[in-house]
Amino acid sequence: MRIAKFALAAALLLETTVAGNTLPASASTTDGTYSVLIITEKGSCGRAYLDNVNVSQGRVAYQGGAPIDVAGTVAPSGAISVSIKTSSQGAKGTGRLMASGGRGVWRGNGARGECAGRWIASRH
Repeated sequence: MRIAKFALAAALLLETTVAGNTLPASASTTDGTYSVLIITEKGSCGRAYLDNVNVSQGRVAYQGGAPIDVAGTVAPSGAISVSIKTSSQGAKGTGRLMASGGRGVWRGNGARGECAGRWIASRH
């Protein structure tokens, strides 16, 4: 149950999609590991989740142990586009990532319907 809730929240955060396709940045100042706090503000998803993601050459990857599919890119401008899925749950959103951290909003579907909120990232 906890994995499913985290997966949904992570999906919602990591699906932080910026409009349009972006090319991955190469050896960017955003490369590194980030702690990501996903906060639910609307809907019946869990209230908050914390986990790690890694950015390498503009590509976003999940660093946790849960069965979550995460894919995304960070543009040279810092615009981040991420998607997260686990079974029938998933999320999307928008955001910006800088060398020290980032923030954005997300929207997705959990086990009990639609949810939305915001995310905050802090670099390790």
